[in-house]
Amino acid sequence: MNNRLRQLQTYPMEQLAAWKQQLAAGGVRVFDFGTGDPREPTPALLKRAMFEGTADVSQ
Repeated sequence: MNNRLRQLQTYPMEQLAAWKQQLAAGGVRVFDFGTGDPREPTPALLKRAMFEGTADVSQ
């Protein structure tokens, strides 16, 4: 492997995954607010706010 590649720091999401795994292994409940698809329905309040906050013509 190229020496420059070896000198790169760990990708932040990989480091975060390692920390989460360590915490979970230690019995700590981990709340993941990272990126990804939602698992819960969108609350009506948020849907209304988005609808009301969007102009009739929006780019």
